[in-house]
Amino acid sequence: SAAAIATPSNAGENNKGFYVGLGYGASTLESDNVDWKDATSSGNVGFDDESLGLEVGIGYDFGNNFRTEFNYGSASYDIDNLFTETLGDTASTGDVDMETFMVSVFYDIDLGDRLERITPYIGAGFGTANFDISDIKQSGTVVTNGGDASASVYEYTFGVSYATSPKLDIFGEASTRHFEDFDGISSTDYTDGKTLETRIGARYRF
Repeated sequence: SAAAIATPSNAGENNKGFYVGLGYGASTLESDNVDWKDATSSGNVGFDDESLGLEVGIGYDFGNNFRTEFNYGSASYDIDNLFTETLGDTASTGDVDMETFMVSVFYDIDLGDRLERITPYIGAGFGTANFDISDIKQSGTVVTNGGDASASVYEYTFGVSYATSPKLDIFGEASTRHFEDFDGISSTDYTDGKTLETRIGARYRF
């Protein structure tokens, strides 16, 4: 989660309360292709495998190393080829816009007084991803109709934050995100979607 923000290890109850966060970075497909199938054929869609994305979030720190958080994220991927069993791999154009809504739980790891400003953290989250998939075209001709779809998504996160002041932290993190299969787009099913999220950002504590 890009808005995931760790608590300075020496703060304890002093950091109990709400915070907001903002993160920005790369959303990278772990595989260049996402599998698809319909009633008559199957294949995969190839993507330009990296997109820059933004996430914003609001969270609550319980003051005991545990935090919970809700965040919203957005990213967009360009389609560059379409593979089918009948035609093989063919250059194609299109795009996929994605929005995610996640609820996560994090645990901040206390490194002791000597490293009180540095806090590693781990977390897990679950939520929903909404997709706006454009028509996929080859030489200007639509070969697969687009549409809207949604899928369940879960992720695991590892990050490190640095407390610049009692109110402000900066962080870097990486998340592996897994999407459940989604369908309903012109009778086309999409499967095996995974991304690696790497971001930097900041959070402000009220």
